[in-house]
Amino acid sequence: MGDRAARLAADLKVDTLSGPARALAEEAVLVVERLESLDAQLQGREDTWLGVRRILGTDVAVVEINAPLAEARQQGLALRALLADFVKLTGAAPVEVPASKADELAKKREDRRAQQG
Repeated sequence: MGDRAARLAADLKVDTLSGPARALAEEAVLVVERLESLDAQLQGREDTWLGVRRILGTDVAVVEINAPLAEARQQGLALRALLADFVKLTGAAPVEVPASKADELAKKREDRRAQQG
């Protein structure tokens, strides 16, 4: 489990939950894990977004290129909905989880601009 997924699991106290609340929390943690993988793809780690697969018995190879940006956006929306449902179900304080490191940097920039004027 990645750092952000582990932090979210700890923040949501997944181990102490049961029933629908636990299912929502566990799914939210899985979505954050997917987002961490997608973030690695967007950061340019070639092994995560580009694959070459040889077809046995031929001189043919298939190049597979993933589309991580669209999937990251979709997973971010799914995470937002899951956390909103979790908050409604449990009455817990909303948990803010940035979709990627780029989002974290954008948030820091916004905060800095707000402080400057």
